[in-house]
Amino acid sequence: MKLLKKIGKKKLILIISVLVFLVIIILGLIFYFKPLKISDRVFNDTDVSIILERRFNQCKIENRINKKDVDKNMASILKDDGYKLQDNVFVKTFKTNGTCDDLKEKYQENKVDFKLKGDSVKEVEVNQEYKDDGFLDNKLKDKVLISNNVDEEKIGEYYVIYTLKKDILNKYLVRKVVVKDTTKPVITLNQNQTITLNVGSKYNEPGYTASDNYDGDIMDNVVVESNVDTSKEGEYNVVYKVKDSSGNEFEINRKVVVKAKTNYVSSNVSGLTYINGILIVNKKYGLPKDYNPGVNKEANEALKRMQADASAIGLDLKLVSGFRSYNTQYNLYNNYVRINGQAKADTFSARPGYSEHQTGLAFDVGSTKGSFANTAESKWLEQNCHLYGFIIRYPKGKTSITGYIYEPWHIRYLGVDTATKVKQTGLTLEEYLGIN
Repeated sequence: MKLLKKIGKKKLILIISVLVFLVIIILGLIFYFKPLKISDRVFNDTDVSIILERRFNQCKIENRINKKDVDKNMASILKDDGYKLQDNVFVKTFKTNGTCDDLKEKYQENKVDFKLKGDSVKEVEVNQEYKDDGFLDNKLKDKVLISNNVDEEKIGEYYVIYTLKKDILNKYLVRKVVVKDTTKPVITLNQNQTITLNVGSKYNEPGYTASDNYDGDIMDNVVVESNVDTSKEGEYNVVYKVKDSSGNEFEINRKVVVKAKTNYVSSNVSGLTYINGILIVNKKYGLPKDYNPGVNKEANEALKRMQADASAIGLDLKLVSGFRSYNTQYNLYNNYVRINGQAKADTFSARPGYSEHQTGLAFDVGSTKGSFANTAESKWLEQNCHLYGFIIRYPKGKTSITGYIYEPWHIRYLGVDTATKVKQTGLTLEEYLGIN
């Protein structure tokens, strides 16, 4: 009452009227600048809403796609399609002059069951073909544009985007494709996986190759661990380990058997040296100048069988050189010396009287395809010649023992049993017989 008397009745009514007016103005501004979603007037469907804008008494349809589900390529497509990024959500609206019910009806008429077929995330091994599962409802295939940036040859994350063209709003599906490498690298050992040595001899690493389906040549990544001790008998291991850039690991062992030196039986008949019944010819043990047996019949027949079997599978083992007399070897060797010098000639040509070709038990075979070492014929010969009684007489990495460079074409006949035993040990003939 005191306040009424102090202000006056008319002034109080005026103040209240002004306050009511201000409240009405504020509420009007709120409704004008912020669309109001009322549950009985709004339609919601997963990532789509129909909203009534009271300020214009207008309905709009709003489509939303979370940024976390979008890669750079799709983000570009969405922006080109009119989407705007708001609070980490891509949003696009479509307005109509009709009522919300009209818009809802039109949306439902255009609604289709547009879903991915299969998983939304797929994994594929690098360098393997990616086969997409597509989407459900093949009736839509003429209306769907598929964007695919998958690079099967490169590890990474990629996306396949499916765009369904619609009258109101385009609809999108996304499949993530993860190209990964889970394949182990491979180490291939040269020569046999088991090597036999005599006590006191030197272990010469035969070598290896290492490759990976993604990194390619990874020889530099190989770690070799060895406990080989050739000073005493026993079985030892050489362990080869490698890891590729994806963390895949591979390991392989080579067994090295060190045994006591064999007590060999040596005999000399008419200038010929036999070790345990095997005629031996090398830089130390030679042949008489007049030793002229010609081609050994048994060895020659074995050679022909081997050539025939190779030919049956499309390989050409051409005979390049067989028996050579002392005089023929004399002329050949001296010609090499004249061209290359004696030191070099001695690494690939025997001096007269020290050539295996003079025994009639050795042959040089070749191919019509050029250099023999890397041909299919060379690989087949190394893997199979023992089945016909032959060995590769001067194998790779054994120059310090045989005195000759690697000659994959030079084979020596020993008979099937002996050749197989030599093959299984991975030794040269000198090592197998326990001689220098």
